[in-house]
Amino acid sequence: MGAAEVVQFLGFLANDRHVSVNTQKLALNALAFLYNTYLELPLGGSPSLLPIYPC
Repeated sequence: MGAAEVVQFLGFLANDRHVSVNTQKLALNALAFLYNTYLELPLGGSPSLLPIYPC
């Protein structure tokens, strides 16, 4: 799973699950922590990864 899949997952959360912007940010931070700390792989991209769509 790379940056493209993370963007797709965050888009799913925003569009299909209608989660708040803060929940999207939390999900992105959790994935970034997983990648950086345990997988030792940079997630890549920037904060623009987050497809913020208000509910």
